[in-house]
Amino acid sequence: IVKMWWMFMVPQHHGFAGVFMLIEGGRYTLNFTAATAACLVLNVTIATRVQMERALLQGLQTCK
Repeated sequence: IVKMWWMFMVPQHHGFAGVFMLIEGGRYTLNFTAATAACLVLNVTIATRVQMERALLQGLQTCK
């Protein structure tokens, strides 16, 4: 099983360019199915590549 982390696009003005990282239980444990379900609960979407690039240019850092 491959464990992954996901960036989500937030409709409000949170994070960098509306992008934030969701980590479940302090670890990178969300697979695509879990990430999709989390998006539904949070009313957000998984960020696109363009949204990620914009957020990185605005200072988003993903290193833990």
